[in-house]
Amino acid sequence: MSYRAVTVSTTPTIIASYNPRRISLTILNYSSTTVFISINPTNIISEGFPIDPGVVITLAREDGDNPEYAFYAQTISGYAELRIQEGVI
Repeated sequence: MSYRAVTVSTTPTIIASYNPRRISLTILNYSSTTVFISINPTNIISEGFPIDPGVVITLAREDGDNPEYAFYAQTISGYAELRIQEGVI
């Protein structure tokens, strides 16, 4: 598994590139602001999935999710730090 920190701002930021070998993707919002994620780099705020401060989400292939997709993140204002964990085969 790989672990890393990613800083996100009001500009769409790729937090995980497409990887067909990825079987899980865990994202922790390690900040005090809500972060929005999406597989589409446009309209992230209006159409993306919100992750509140301190919340962890996991996307797993075994649950029917598509963690292999590329994921983007953005904040409404300021900066946020995400912690990313990827499981690959």
